Amino acid sequence: MNFFTFLSTIFLIFQTHAQLSFFVKPTVNFKSCVSSTQPFLYSGYSINPSPYYHYSNMNLTKNIFNSLDLGFTIGAKTKKGNLIFELGLSGDQTQSGFTFHEMMKNGYVNYYYDDMILYRHGRAFPRTYFRTSLKLKEFNNKSTIYLIGGFDYAYKKNHATGPLLILESNAQVDEKTYLYRYSATSVMSLQNFFVHFGLSSEIHVKDNYLFDVSIFYNHGFRQMTQVNTRINIYDDVSSKQYLYSSYSKGSGIYLQLARKFQIYPRKQKKGAI
Repeated sequence: MNFFTFLSTIFLIFQTHAQLSFFVKPTVNFKSCVSSTQPFLYSGYSINPSPYYHYSNMNLTKNIFNSLDLGFTIGAKTKKGNLIFELGLSGDQTQSGFTFHEMMKNGYVNYYYDDMILYRHGRAFPRTYFRTSLKLKEFNNKSTIYLIGGFDYAYKKNHATGPLLILESNAQVDEKTYLYRYSATSVMSLQNFFVHFGLSSEIHVKDNYLFDVSIFYNHGFRQMTQVNTRINIYDDVSSKQYLYSSYSKGSGIYLQLARKFQIYPRKQKKGAI
């Protein structure tokens, strides 16, 4: 028995005993990626041990829904709409990074912040998921709010494991001191497991179904990409080196827009889905 025959058998059993309707659903996903760790120093120093720069984690407010991926779902819905089951495939990506300010002397008298450098990079990967939706409330116009939850699996073959992106800079920060910065993103693993939870709503206008909108958090369990940064501060007589690292597990907050298209049974009442 192949996979599609197995699915057809399962759908037939559910349709016979639970009176389900079946649908397909294209999706558009906007993601705010979340770094899994704050940047940290291997040496155990404080996060900013030098007066010549300021280093901080990638700010989520600068990363709100800045990635877009497409997906596709097949699903089943009970007759009264209390439960929805979905099996989906979507593109996704990791992102991790930092913000960095070099602090120079203006005329070698007063410190000031140089232009901020925002480093953000990651890796794309396919993600499959299973989701269950439980009805919480239905309004008079048939718009409905659901509690959603599920699990995801990501796997990509033949991915590069070396540095994907390298960024370097060298600057004079005062009359005797120089600052060199080297940053690189590397893939650790593109196989991961996730769990997600959130809220979803079927939007109706005048009893006519329009589309779905969902917001949820997806949490990964394995480190997928790593951003390493090396900072060297040196002058004529001395040199100091600071090493930073930040990871991404592919976790993030998602805004999903989607539209169900019922495929069985073919006939339906106006506005129903």
